[in-house]
Amino acid sequence: MMATDVTLTYGDLVEEALNHLYRPTARPRQLVVGSDDLDSTSDTEFTVLNGDEDGYQLETPTLIEFEGGELCLVTGKSEDANPAYTVARAYQGTTAALQPTGTVIVENPSWPKHEVRRWIERYFGRAANRHLPNIESQVLTRETGLKYIIMPTDTVRVLSVRYMEPVTGRLVEMAGWQFEEDLPTSVVSTTKLLRTPSIVMDEDEMIVTYQVPYEWSDTPPEDDSTIGVPLGSEDLPALWASAFGLVRRELSRAEVQLTEDWSEELAQRQGISMRLVRELWGEFYRSLDEAKGLQYVPKHRPYRPMPKFGRGR
Repeated sequence: MMATDVTLTYGDLVEEALNHLYRPTARPRQLVVGSDDLDSTSDTEFTVLNGDEDGYQLETPTLIEFEGGELCLVTGKSEDANPAYTVARAYQGTTAALQPTGTVIVENPSWPKHEVRRWIERYFGRAANRHLPNIESQVLTRETGLKYIIMPTDTVRVLSVRYMEPVTGRLVEMAGWQFEEDLPTSVVSTTKLLRTPSIVMDEDEMIVTYQVPYEWSDTPPEDDSTIGVPLGSEDLPALWASAFGLVRRELSRAEVQLTEDWSEELAQRQGISMRLVRELWGEFYRSLDEAKGLQYVPKHRPYRPMPKFGRGR
């Protein structure tokens, strides 16, 4: 069984990914919401506390991001010494939220939080299930009088079935099983079952190892939502999300070695640091190998026929 005994927090993962992305450069300028705040989700005027001693002010148009992730476009400002800014709320599909006095503002973020959050979720929804699947094991028995075991609804695939011999206590790999899914609920309530060979009796206990998806403690996840990951894989989500965000796709190990052959002109035009691309993807795969070294993942065998016994010729 793969132990998922390390808990990660959504907000911490986002900040860790941002640290990777801003590694070669300074973070954008930060300001703070003043006493005239956005006290409703429809309010469009607010002031800021000067971020610098020289009385730095926002210009128009300027993209700003509140610490919760809402993006706004500054469209105007008053002529006061401490101007009131007018903004277009919930920019680029983000969600409007209350922005009280003291809320941190980021000016022209290179990596908006709502995008980083999407990459973190993409890792757990897709990449993690391929690279380091979430594995569970249970002791299960077949349905009385029937040659199958009802599997949980969230079963992705069955990896192995083992039987403990009652006399010796020895674990034996069971052959002849077959995982069935997408069945009508009228047949099995979870739509998934594990067919067992005829030698299995109703009272026989089998250790079934299977893959399930990664799940957040809340849906959709919030900053304080948590998720369990296998021991040793704590660095993978933020590394993958930040590396993915640079090029908007996952690079294979071979591609990481060949990134120096990419068009530097294209990279510069898109604002991509090829050095950072190589560093992040290389670090991801090194960390992945280390994590895999701590875990045992049974090889997926969709169907294992029963061995044939008989007198040889």
